Amino acid sequence: MKTWTDDATAQVKRYLRQVQVRLEESGADAHEVVEDLSRHIHQRANDSPLVVITLDEANRIIATMGTPDEVALSWKQLGGEDKSEGWDSPALNPPPSAQKLSQRTLWVMLGIVFALLAALLVVPWMVWSISTAPDRVTTAGSTETKNELIEAARNGHPETLQSLLDHGALIDAQDAQGMTALHHAAKNGHNGVVEVLVQNGANKTIRDRMGKTAADYAASGGHQATLEAIVGKLQSQPAETLTALPPTWFQAGNDHMNYVTGVKMLKGIPGEAMFIQSTNAKPAGFSTVMTEQPADQFRGRRITMTGTISANVRDGWAGMWLRIDGPQGEALGFDNMQDRPIKGTIAPTPYSITLDVPDTAAQLAYGVLFEGQGEICFGDISVR
Repeated sequence: MKTWTDDATAQVKRYLRQVQVRLEESGADAHEVVEDLSRHIHQRANDSPLVVITLDEANRIIATMGTPDEVALSWKQLGGEDKSEGWDSPALNPPPSAQKLSQRTLWVMLGIVFALLAALLVVPWMVWSISTAPDRVTTAGSTETKNELIEAARNGHPETLQSLLDHGALIDAQDAQGMTALHHAAKNGHNGVVEVLVQNGANKTIRDRMGKTAADYAASGGHQATLEAIVGKLQSQPAETLTALPPTWFQAGNDHMNYVTGVKMLKGIPGEAMFIQSTNAKPAGFSTVMTEQPADQFRGRRITMTGTISANVRDGWAGMWLRIDGPQGEALGFDNMQDRPIKGTIAPTPYSITLDVPDTAAQLAYGVLFEGQGEICFGDISVR
């Protein structure tokens, strides 16, 4: 069973809603198609090596489905009025053995042949076009639509941007420099555009080819209001000092939108300390900063997770956590310190968790969680 982050779930719902709109415009049975499409998205999520389906992974899966316009067009061409066929129909997934082909299937196969011939002519032109146009988008989907999305963000047009998103533009599409629409809006201080992107679930942690997040551009450009629109108004740390999490670490949790994360220097914690800070006086849930790694080298052994944590926790608790996952994502071992929670104000203090790793373990997931008001800082996290 996979765990989905809130922004990943919201992105899938938004995508399915866009598909439904396109199908209803073409007169198809939108409800049935959307149900089939949702099932296939979750099947592909179950095949993902990730235990937690993040926004990036959700966008990758959605990209394999096609844009809403492409889905509607494909369904119409395959005879969407026939409700007995869906995403598992023989027309989309031909069996390996020879079967009697219907007239519709023959037309589909003929269309595939023409598409392949067209691809032989178009692909070389696309390669040349992308290599000579530095601002062309390199991710999946309609290049023109995504160029328009990024131009709308760069020039500060929130209404145009919202319309493009409603018509299927991928919100986290990147240009040749690796910059998303959120990067461009933050760099130019367009608060209205940033707010639209954040409300629609834009990924705030994506780094461009320079290694910068959207928050980095807002901070370096002196756009304080824009930065706060991205990360929220910090309670005890100036927003301009916010820095993205280290590579492989990411934010998750059932209420992560009411928390901000980043890194800073803190006496008593080696190197850069990561932090989780609440932005709401009464958060409804928790947020975590976590990472994952294969369990290969730990199978059949006892492991210990160690780390140093400081806390200023009000009306809540914090703790390290360690989970051992099996090949199907099932939890084989888990400890989140809930029976020995971190509360109140605590100077940097070492903590540890010890678990036995079964021979069938596939992956380790671990991190630090926080539920409540205040801030926790942590660092020197390792598993041995």
